[in-house]
Amino acid sequence: RVDLRSATTIDVTLSPLNIVASGKVQAVFAPGRQEGARGASVFNDAEAILVVCDELKSDEAPAAGTYTGKPARVFQDSGNQIRGDVIAMNEKAGTLTATGNVSTSLPIAATKAEGAKGNSTGRAGQFEFDDGKRRAVFTKDAQLEGSQGNLSANRIDLTLAAKGNDLQQLNAQGDVVMYVEDRKATGETLVYHPTDE
Repeated sequence: RVDLRSATTIDVTLSPLNIVASGKVQAVFAPGRQEGARGASVFNDAEAILVVCDELKSDEAPAAGTYTGKPARVFQDSGNQIRGDVIAMNEKAGTLTATGNVSTSLPIAATKAEGAKGNSTGRAGQFEFDDGKRRAVFTKDAQLEGSQGNLSANRIDLTLAAKGNDLQQLNAQGDVVMYVEDRKATGETLVYHPTDE
């Protein structure tokens, strides 16, 4: 399922397949999910996932990979993208973690205004996504621009719909600053329900 386009060194162990590649790594993961894998709905299953990093570790048994760089980049042609110093994905569990200088462009809490690109953009020291819990969490100087407006806080916690990535509830904690059109709100805690805005 992985096509290594370039790397300085590649170390492969067979059965189960384990790959360690380093040095200007470029890899393409084929579309679709392994049988029994939950996957991560922040990425489109119908599109290939591209990875650019300094070091790639891929383990076939748990369908897991870790990508390291300054920054590492995991992205799709449609615009879904995560950057960070370390990005770890587990397709079987449906989890994704990015740490260090994280920036994201993802179809969660997306702006639905006419002319909008359809993705929210985020920045943080760490980003975690759990498909089973339907949660996305930005921590450490978190910023998010999406359907809720432009928000910054120490922690931004998104609860997503059971199907799709529509926002069900947003919680922000610590030094909260939110801009919605020409309005500004500040506080220590924010709870936002998009159904009634």
